[in-house]
Amino acid sequence: MFNSSANVYHGSVTCTIKGIICQRWDSNYPHTPSVYSGRSDLGNRCKLATGARPWCYTTDPDTRWDYCPVLDINCGIPPTLSTPSTMVGAEVTIKNPHMSSDVLAWYQCLSLSGDEPIRSCPVTRCESLVWSKANISCSVKDCYDAHNNSYEGQVSCTGLGITCQRWDSNYPHFHHALQGRSDLENWCQMEGESRPWCYTTDPSIRWEFCSVIECP
Repeated sequence: MFNSSANVYHGSVTCTIKGIICQRWDSNYPHTPSVYSGRSDLGNRCKLATGARPWCYTTDPDTRWDYCPVLDINCGIPPTLSTPSTMVGAEVTIKNPHMSSDVLAWYQCLSLSGDEPIRSCPVTRCESLVWSKANISCSVKDCYDAHNNSYEGQVSCTGLGITCQRWDSNYPHFHHALQGRSDLENWCQMEGESRPWCYTTDPSIRWEFCSVIECP
């Protein structure tokens, strides 16, 4: 599904509305692409590109391109998320849209009050006409310290709302950073970067920064 108002599509459909298999974007057969040429990372997945709907070049020599069978989505206003009961005195606000995308919203604490972080994914994504589940922690440890380059929180999803890959796993992405660290589970880390990040569970997105605020 895609969101026409936000001009966003992150799906993996690889055929057209006529059932024709899509041509790879890094291929010039049977059609020479005029957009996304050489993009091997896109495979043959449908893209919005310059169209109003997801489309692709096709493997049929007689059909240069066609739209894909992808439905438009609109989840409406994201649900209100209550303050965690363990975080007395904190207030939660919501940033919608998040990252200029109508399919993403980010819950954020107006004040960080708890001592210990809780496992959280503060980003909700519009999927299949339903907002994904979101949890938020208001712990003082759930912001990152840019001065000391440290982060002790337990946020476990990226800025796009994708669940993080465990650090002791090599699926779907093989890696060397913090490899085998089962104690870190799939929490965002600052290893080698200036902000918390993680490898993702999406095979097409290797890693991404997390929605974690900088400490005041």
